[in-house]
Amino acid sequence: MCVGREGILFFSRPRHHAADTSVLMDNLKASKCVLSDFRDHLAAILSNVSGFSMSQCSGLIEDRYDGQHEFSVALQKLRMLKLQGDVLEIGKQWLENFVFDDWITGCDLEIIGEGKKERSYLFFSCNRLLLAELALKRVFLEKENYGASSLFEGQKVLVEFSSPNIAKPFHAGHLRSTIIGNFINNIYKKMGANTITMNYLGDWGMQFGLLALGYERFGSEEELSRNPIYHLFDIYVKANKVCEEDSTFRDSAREYFKAMEEGDEGKLASWRRFRELSIREYEKTYDRLNVKFDVYSGESQVCDGIPEVLDLLKEKNLIEESSNGGLFVNLKKYKLNVAMVQKSDGATLYITRDISAAKKRYDTYKFDKCIYVSASQQDYYMQQLFKILELMEFPWASKCIHINYGLVLGMSTRKGTAVFLDQILNESRDIMLEKILENKMGKLEEIEDPKKTADIIGLSTVIVQDLSAHRARDYSFDWKRMTRSEGSTGVYLQYTHARLCSLEDKTSDITLTDQIDYKLLIDNTSFQLILQIARYPSVLLNSVNSHEPSILLTYLFTLAHWISTAHTSLKVLRVEPELAKARKTLFWSARTVLHDGLKLIGVTPLIRM
Repeated sequence: MCVGREGILFFSRPRHHAADTSVLMDNLKASKCVLSDFRDHLAAILSNVSGFSMSQCSGLIEDRYDGQHEFSVALQKLRMLKLQGDVLEIGKQWLENFVFDDWITGCDLEIIGEGKKERSYLFFSCNRLLLAELALKRVFLEKENYGASSLFEGQKVLVEFSSPNIAKPFHAGHLRSTIIGNFINNIYKKMGANTITMNYLGDWGMQFGLLALGYERFGSEEELSRNPIYHLFDIYVKANKVCEEDSTFRDSAREYFKAMEEGDEGKLASWRRFRELSIREYEKTYDRLNVKFDVYSGESQVCDGIPEVLDLLKEKNLIEESSNGGLFVNLKKYKLNVAMVQKSDGATLYITRDISAAKKRYDTYKFDKCIYVSASQQDYYMQQLFKILELMEFPWASKCIHINYGLVLGMSTRKGTAVFLDQILNESRDIMLEKILENKMGKLEEIEDPKKTADIIGLSTVIVQDLSAHRARDYSFDWKRMTRSEGSTGVYLQYTHARLCSLEDKTSDITLTDQIDYKLLIDNTSFQLILQIARYPSVLLNSVNSHEPSILLTYLFTLAHWISTAHTSLKVLRVEPELAKARKTLFWSARTVLHDGLKLIGVTPLIRM
């Protein structure tokens, strides 16, 4: 019996001396996730020892990174398997019967805490040499494809996100939908899916009648050419003020839109012009955010399918008429109240158009998943929409998924004024440019285009702050926190990547190869960095299955921390040639993973800063 760091080490089996890894490597099947192989191998041994299935045993295993062990099993979890008896005694028995091999080389049984907080654990150690070789060779083989999977291979995934309203500036409130939607698209692609990105624009409705009439009163061709979206928005605001003073103006706007619905080509030509000008301006912001859309759709493009939708609803006996002549679907038995699908004057509503849009999407793309990225305030509405699609007996209804997100609180300029997104991005760029020019960040003489670099760093700060927050929660926009050069920020991730690029430049005469002596990389600092590199494929799988970008961000911060630690203590220059080659391969592998992770979240990794 020995005293451990946090409790009592009851029993420690002698470490198994691993075989030559070169022999094992010849017989190993190439794996997408090295750590998963070790986990599965441990689960198989525990299954033989305990009599439980591999699946049950795998559910007991957790990762552990304490410098000595790689996996743990909390013995209290055995109660989940309805195992009778003292869990500590069972743990001792498992340890006595445990068969070490060339994968799992050691195990300790330890008690942590005292009294009611006392917990017993089995801690397992891997063959560091084997894990290091498998992980780094996998990165070297796959390079930027490392972490990719065939999980969704052959599947078509449609992702709808951003969806601003035509003729209005890109509001900061659309930021989360755009950033999260872009991440979801990127990671599904990484996991083998054939993705289609769709921007479903708010481009139809009576407001376009207001806009058209407002343009006749307040419009300027010169201003429209110079700054179309802001000019159209200014007109829209003025037109609404006119409505407050003159009720006939709103009636005229309704008549104008009615003529549009009836196909008046003159009025539709005006609308098309405003729509095209708006999209052209939006694309400038999307390019800046590294976002591309395959399809620009909108409510205007699904109206032709509405008569068929209403006929189907009637055919399925889902339509009821309200006292004022409107039509609705009664969803009260599903605790979703009622959903109006047509007003008493025959006008349709958002949900009618969304039903038509969903049907048109499936008919056009035959998707395996249709992902809607919109705010949590839309949860109830999306439940109504999906329930109606189900009741209409569309076989693809279950393939529609809503990915929600919380609000951004307090998003404004440093002066506190409410803003549009381009103002936020410009201010973030300007803050970074100030720091670069004052030489408080990076080396000015090494930066070819300070303004462009500042813009990329500024975008990184905005994107990283947003995705670091748990998707479903609200978060507070904080200029001071997000523009720091240290801590969990975009600046820190970019700086870490640039540092590694600089290291590669300085060691250009050292051969980059996977034919290295892996025994030189099993010291604790090197191995902790290798463990993080090995984790990447499983982190991506967890991220895509949960549609949760903060999982990847948390991982990238941890990876960057270990890169920084290793960069400080592990020299590559002026060391023995074999050690230099091994460490260069290690740092190159870490940069490859960090580079890929930054691209997945929509950030351009910087080489210099």
